[in-house]
Amino acid sequence: MTRVRWRWQLTLFVLFGVSATLIMSLSRYDLAIAFIVVAILAVVLLPGVVTTLIENARTHLHGFTWWQGVWLLLFVSGLVFRDRGLQMIQEEALDGWALFRIFFVGVSALILLVTTALRRSGWPRYLLRGLVAWMAAHAIVCLFSTFWSVFPPWTGYKSCEFFVDIAALAAVVASAKSADAYKRLFDWTWTMLALLLLSVWMGLLLWPQEALFPSNGILGVQLAGVMPDVNANSVGEIGAVLGLVAICRLLRGNNDRSTRVWYGGLLAFALASMALAQARSGILGFFVGVVLVLLITRRVKMGLGLLAAGAVVLIASPSALNIFSDFMRRGETQEELYSLSSRVEWWSLAKPATRS
Repeated sequence: MTRVRWRWQLTLFVLFGVSATLIMSLSRYDLAIAFIVVAILAVVLLPGVVTTLIENARTHLHGFTWWQGVWLLLFVSGLVFRDRGLQMIQEEALDGWALFRIFFVGVSALILLVTTALRRSGWPRYLLRGLVAWMAAHAIVCLFSTFWSVFPPWTGYKSCEFFVDIAALAAVVASAKSADAYKRLFDWTWTMLALLLLSVWMGLLLWPQEALFPSNGILGVQLAGVMPDVNANSVGEIGAVLGLVAICRLLRGNNDRSTRVWYGGLLAFALASMALAQARSGILGFFVGVVLVLLITRRVKMGLGLLAAGAVVLIASPSALNIFSDFMRRGETQEELYSLSSRVEWWSLAKPATRS
């Protein structure tokens, strides 16, 4: 009885808080209703999700390795907390946030050097093997391009930063000797992406005006991260990746109830992020990924069932196709849509048409 009462109290608190914030700041009653539905789903799934989250955190901390720490530092260094144009970079190349990025990259490089000096890892040898060798060669070429760069200091730093990333990848390859180790790497990466996407939704609750910027699409707004800054396309791409991970884990037959609840909630979280971000590339990539997952796992019948369900929806409600088309069009004209948001024009400049 106490647990039920606690859930309803939390539900009412979330409902009133979210709806009031959205109505007062956005004057969008349709979005407020949508977020109320999301809040209800979140409260229903919350107990199982929190339990699984704690178990996953214990697993990560129990088997935490030094290269996971380096992976985390480089991930944090790649976060963006402010936007700068070319002129601002040339006037002040090193501001506070640039030093923040350089610090984390420098600490990562120092850890890699220390592990080599103490012979804890033989990652330098892996810089000369396989695909890692090709990426390391590219980083060296980028470093040499500093001599003819229009902005040598920036080119030199970015080349060194990229080389540190490749060195961290070599350290992972050198240290991960089993399938479980690689799974730990992937799980750690998915966890960091999930936390980044969670920060986007936290920004929506704290700064709704900045998180939802105007759009010509059917929703009228697009979701983006505020702190850190995550553009709408990246929100959709992260949501697509996490959604595919959730589907892959749900398709495993040995999941218990808490695990199914966890990945079910993650899937709903990812779908909501893709929808509100209106990221067409992420949505299309998600659909293609679902098809590939079903083919690889030999679940052809399930795929055909989903196609049949979609066909039934379109036949029963012809307006559904128009709604989906308007959603994906995102307010663009026919010419803009066919030009792939002016990408075709840039491609034609990069590769001029051959004259007959």
